[in-house]
Amino acid sequence: MKISIATHGGWGGRFAAPISVDTATMPPELAGEATRLAAAAEAAHGAVDTAASTPRSRAPEAQSYTITVEDDGRCRTLKASDVGGDPHLTALVDWVKQQC
Repeated sequence: MKISIATHGGWGGRFAAPISVDTATMPPELAGEATRLAAAAEAAHGAVDTAASTPRSRAPEAQSYTITVEDDGRCRTLKASDVGGDPHLTALVDWVKQQC
């Protein structure tokens, strides 16, 4: 499973390169955690096959994230934001950031 995150908006999002992790290159316990977090994020938020525009928030300096999960030939896209984001998506974003 490969999880990629692109950061948009905010001051940091203007200069941030996309980050990604690949469970094939991780120890089994980390790969399992990535799989669990991705599944929880998808279940809580739902996934779409194409990236939709991130809605504007009331905090224009807030960052938003496009999370792409590639696994078993499927590619799912999730959206997250610093403002009012789903805790499962936030947990996945934070975890991937820690691994990179």
